[in-house]
Amino acid sequence: MTKQQNTQTSNDVKVLLVGVQAPYNHSQNIHAYYYVFVSLAHTVGVYDYETIWIKLRSIENKYFFTQGKLDEIKAALEKSGATEIIISEQLTGQQERNLQDYLDCRVFDRTRLILSIFEQAAVSGEGKLQVEIAQLELLKTRLAGHGVYLEQQAGAIGVKGPGETLKEETTRVLERKTLVAKRKLKELEKTRDTQRKRRLTQGIQQICLIGYTNAGKSSILNKLTHSDVLAEDKLFATLDTTTRQLFINHKK
Repeated sequence: MTKQQNTQTSNDVKVLLVGVQAPYNHSQNIHAYYYVFVSLAHTVGVYDYETIWIKLRSIENKYFFTQGKLDEIKAALEKSGATEIIISEQLTGQQERNLQDYLDCRVFDRTRLILSIFEQAAVSGEGKLQVEIAQLELLKTRLAGHGVYLEQQAGAIGVKGPGETLKEETTRVLERKTLVAKRKLKELEKTRDTQRKRRLTQGIQQICLIGYTNAGKSSILNKLTHSDVLAEDKLFATLDTTTRQLFINHKK
């Protein structure tokens, strides 16, 4: 089943959104699942797009999609003129690479989509580091999907033997960056713990607003505390936790 939608925007990139009803998805309302997927795309800034809805009875290891569905996606891609594809499901690194080669365009899965949203929404140093670590960990899992491109030898002058492969070198760089980010995050967490303990020892009462993304938590916080925390009708618009003072009868 295919549904087309084309909303023009200033962005030159057109995207094909592929919503998948996978065999492991037991949602009673698949249309709500699709709606959330499209909303995630809107949040990351995708407005010039077309959509295709696909129901899978089985998962194919190489491409995730069966051959018939692959042909359906390729036909929709050519008809739409899109240059990028976003898929509603999580792919392995190899599946992502295989799809890019088969469809001859950039392919993003659900994990990359959500991480892109988190990267835009993170404001605090702690939030940015958490997103950076998640992105680095994802990149390490995606190296296996680059096949011979990262298996080629980097080579070195005056060194006997095959030398270090590009894949090994890239893995080492990613691991080093991940370690640095985790150390910085640990220091920030210590500072946050100290602040939290100080509030507890001072006997300051704390109220937590908890709810699903886009439920209105930031709007309630702004209303109660007269703050200006970002509040938008988008999924994951506010990623970082926020603390504000609430005065009742002019008392904290």
